[in-house]
Amino acid sequence: MRSGSGWEGPQAESWATRQLAEFLSVVSSFTHEEDALQGCVERAAAAIGTEVAVLLRDGKVAASIGFPHGAEPVADLVEASGDLRFERELGDLGVCTGMCSLVGEEGTLLVARVGRRDFSNRELDLLRGMGRVLALALRSIRLIGELRERQTLLERLTLLQRSIASRAAIEDVLHAIVSGASELLGDELVDLSLIDPEDPTVLEVVASIGYSPQALEELARTPLGVGIAGHAVTEKRPIVVEDYGADPRRLPETAVDGLRAVISAPVYQRGELVGALSLGTRRPGRRYSEIERDAVLAFAEHAGLALNDAKAAEETAHQAFHDPLTGLANRALFVDRLAQARTRAAAAGDSVGVLFADLDGFKTVNDSLGHAAGDQLLIIVGQRLAS
Repeated sequence: MRSGSGWEGPQAESWATRQLAEFLSVVSSFTHEEDALQGCVERAAAAIGTEVAVLLRDGKVAASIGFPHGAEPVADLVEASGDLRFERELGDLGVCTGMCSLVGEEGTLLVARVGRRDFSNRELDLLRGMGRVLALALRSIRLIGELRERQTLLERLTLLQRSIASRAAIEDVLHAIVSGASELLGDELVDLSLIDPEDPTVLEVVASIGYSPQALEELARTPLGVGIAGHAVTEKRPIVVEDYGADPRRLPETAVDGLRAVISAPVYQRGELVGALSLGTRRPGRRYSEIERDAVLAFAEHAGLALNDAKAAEETAHQAFHDPLTGLANRALFVDRLAQARTRAAAAGDSVGVLFADLDGFKTVNDSLGHAAGDQLLIIVGQRLAS
């Protein structure tokens, strides 16, 4: 037996295999990354028999046991993690003997005993095995998390598609898009802005969630060259800003007090760029994952689908009650409006009059100049009547 607590030989090998199997069982039982990290350091300390176990990531403590929370000697631990084995002081614990193992690309798993009791080779091999197992477990947890997020996204998008297909009011569908995006990604500020058809240099907010009335009033109409949404439209591409305060494209501070991160995706209607869907948060350290970026694009695409459907419904209704050549109301709309006018007149004891206008000589135009000329004449007359 070595000076450490681990056995050498068949007994040690059986012990290490059993400990590693138990470690795998414990770590694999977690569904959240933070829980898995904390569970891993606790199990590693118990299995190897140490007072200290720490997982270091990017020079920071991701999980630990053996120190008060938030009081870990980070500088000592980071320096110790550079060696396979070490003997050094760790904070108030004094001299500790420890060993380290890489956890794939996730960081370093470090364990230590108080005092100068060394570790056996079997214990070092066990720690290495724990590092490999933890790396695989974290990948699995992330994969499962992404699958769940994608499933949730699909469910949200399915609901939106049903709303669009059932011809829900366009205002309700657009509100469902901004609220759904907010709930799914956890960002508290979401707005859908469309180019003003009367002034194509301006973006107008048509649906939003999370903004105060004052902020919304300032954001209601913004020039295309200002703000992340405006640039997403002018540059015709999604834009992600994770340090909003340092970005030269940001809006005035009064409108977005404390905004930390923004993501904006263009919205298309029938292949034409018409606006942008934007999400923002005041939470520090916000980073948008690949699946979150895909989700924003999917919500922006569904905004375009909703606008397409609303436009198609509007055109269908217009075609049903208007003459395709002149754009004037057709017989069906005339009869409907006449019935309404008669009903109102009867209720008020009034009468209704109808003005009939005939176009003299129209047949002669058709016969002498052709139907194309006759159609053009009808269009001109319709324009004059409308004016």
